[in-house]
Amino acid sequence: MSETTRDDRQDPANWRRDNVLGLLDRLGMTRDKTAKLGGRVNPRLLALARERAGVASDSQLIELALGNLVIDDGFPEAFRAARGRIDPKVDLDL
Repeated sequence: MSETTRDDRQDPANWRRDNVLGLLDRLGMTRDKTAKLGGRVNPRLLALARERAGVASDSQLIELALGNLVIDDGFPEAFRAARGRIDPKVDLDL
């Protein structure tokens, strides 16, 4: 991967990518790569996904995608569950 600038690190997509890949590394899930995965996808889809994820290789893209599935923080479910509700104790006066 190329050297990142300060703005790159503040971008949410880059921040998430770096944190997911970092956590996978700390958990030892980036070593002992013996499983093989294959499939056919549209080349434009693959290129756009690599570009959006900020990765250069298909292997890193697959690792990031699988990591995003495994390292779920539960935010979407919590956000949906809280929809339309706010704690009555919250002061909304601005």
